[in-house]
Amino acid sequence: MNEATFRAIPPEHGQVGIIIKVGSIVDADQKGMWWTGLLVKQIGGDNYLALFNSPPEIIPIAQKHLRPHRFFFSYFVAFLASMRFWL
Repeated sequence: MNEATFRAIPPEHGQVGIIIKVGSIVDADQKGMWWTGLLVKQIGGDNYLALFNSPPEIIPIAQKHLRPHRFFFSYFVAFLASMRFWL
């Protein structure tokens, strides 16, 4: 198990009232793991394009597979630095 990608499952009703919008840094449930990404575009009611840095790609993802990312400031700075190629 890779501790860097290990995340607890969010409560079933824990996302009620949480606002996720373009520009948000989120955790995305993809391929059986949680990935940290940046929402770059809304492509429908509850669908977004999310930018991931490892591997670098932009993929469509439904809001039900997203949750707000909780991070330490140093991680946030490192994440933004790793995105400089895309910005």
